[in-house]
Amino acid sequence: MKRIGLAVVAAILLGVAIVAMRSASDRGVSIPPPPVAAVVVEVTPIPSVPLRVLPSFPAPAAAAASPGTTPGSNSRTAGSPLAAELNAQSGSPERDVQVLHEMLRQYLRLLHSRQGLPIGNDTDLLRALTGHNPMKLVILPPDHSAVGADRRLRDRWGTPYAIHPRGNSAYEIRSAGPDRKLFTADDLAANPAPAAAPAADDDEAPGEATR
Repeated sequence: MKRIGLAVVAAILLGVAIVAMRSASDRGVSIPPPPVAAVVVEVTPIPSVPLRVLPSFPAPAAAAASPGTTPGSNSRTAGSPLAAELNAQSGSPERDVQVLHEMLRQYLRLLHSRQGLPIGNDTDLLRALTGHNPMKLVILPPDHSAVGADRRLRDRWGTPYAIHPRGNSAYEIRSAGPDRKLFTADDLAANPAPAAAPAADDDEAPGEATR
């Protein structure tokens, strides 16, 4: 406050002197300028504060990729490792239907008590396996070679797989085989329905098999 008062007084004196000089100049009188009081402002130096350097922490290590996935891929959308075996050149048609049946069982286990869409044919199964399910889980990648351009699930001969619900979450999966015709001798099936027992002939003795 003392410094501010001195500055104000000096400003007033300077103003009075300027007014007096102008008045004298108007009357033709030469007046020497009064001495200007020097105002000394004492500046207190601010002590320097040393900068504190924070320690650097290493970046967290990336999580290990789960089997069957590529680094950086999302395990929920990468697909099941079984997908690589479906219609593989090194595999067999018998293994194809088994793999597809295992993927269906895997889906049903993960679905558990959730309400999923009904599966009545290969299109329904394809939708469920490619992520259109309550878990948003991909078991079969949508760009898999078994997925046709028409969004049908096809065997290695290009024929859609036949899916037959058997009740109680049981399904038969069938490939038409090389002749591309269902229910012929070269069909391949996983979890097939048991064959019906032949009807007994009235003329045969009890327990005798028919040909």
